[in-house]
Amino acid sequence: MQQFDIVIVGAGTAGLTAAIYALRAGKTVLVTEGESFGGQITSSPRVENYPGISQISGSEFADNLVSQAMELGADVELEKVIKIVDGKIKTVITDSNSYQCKCVIIATGARHRPLGADGENDLAGRGVSYCAVCDGAFYKGKNVAVVGGGDSALQSALFLASYCKSVTLIHRRDEFRGEKALVKKLGEKDNIKVLMNTKVVKLIGSDELDGIKIATGDEEPRSIPMDGIFIAVGQMPNNESFKDVADLDDYGYIIADESCRTKTPGVFTAGDLTIDYGKHRVYIAGRDAGLTQNEYKLVALLGLHAGKVLTYDYLIKELWGPSARSDNQILRVNMANIRRKIEKNPAQPAYIFTESGVGYRMIEGD
Repeated sequence: MQQFDIVIVGAGTAGLTAAIYALRAGKTVLVTEGESFGGQITSSPRVENYPGISQISGSEFADNLVSQAMELGADVELEKVIKIVDGKIKTVITDSNSYQCKCVIIATGARHRPLGADGENDLAGRGVSYCAVCDGAFYKGKNVAVVGGGDSALQSALFLASYCKSVTLIHRRDEFRGEKALVKKLGEKDNIKVLMNTKVVKLIGSDELDGIKIATGDEEPRSIPMDGIFIAVGQMPNNESFKDVADLDDYGYIIADESCRTKTPGVFTAGDLTIDYGKHRVYIAGRDAGLTQNEYKLVALLGLHAGKVLTYDYLIKELWGPSARSDNQILRVNMANIRRKIEKNPAQPAYIFTESGVGYRMIEGD
């Protein structure tokens, strides 16, 4: 049985970054990945908010990370971890091998959340996709739909517009959660149609997708022909296999302390931003961000509603009481201080976004 200093479960951005740092510290490292190397960033057609890189495709960014880790000496295996057995020397069991190590870093990220519509499971891979970058080229010159209202859905619609005859973007709410810059770009595309307050209730087809049934507001559901549908409605954590060595919260995310340690000695989790609701602390890569009490309250409230836009008035009343004066300036001052403490580049935030004239939104856990 092969032995390593560290086994890293997950070859996304967090896992590969951890591997690079461990290798530079002289450790032997195995990185396992159950699906595809690079994680969710590979689904982004363009990455434009990473400091020092003006623009790069998500797949190229991921390829660079994998190459860097391997050049430094990482062993990389496409194997799904089934179980971690605790002990002084830990055993990591995959779907095809077993490995021993001194410690484990869990960096499995999240998987695509299903839409839950009738026919979705039956037509997965036959007209139903969760990755526009992966499958968009198959629909060149065809009519497709994208479901969702966050950054991923908006990026997918814009990406597909360059391939497809038409793109119908369907969102169940009356406004998008994604960045305003992306929403603006939608209006610049002649072949993108937007349907708000609309739900997809059924996917139609036998061998492959032929159409979708949608319901707008109180109207009767109607069917429209469609060659493909791309679902971008969020993610779900991939941590079910690790509940024996790590406590999970109500949403399935691993509970860890400010040093990313789980309940089991030698088992860690990877992630940059951690909110410790018990200690009222926010950590960046294990380092206390040093937020004031009001700054913590603001970040914690946004974290509890990650992915949703919280209005200025709502935040003011929640933080300072129902009789508080609606003064957005106090929020702006607190947010400027927060960004200086948690963002690599405050001018290009990666965690908390401003929805101009509306409020703030924290990025969903990817």
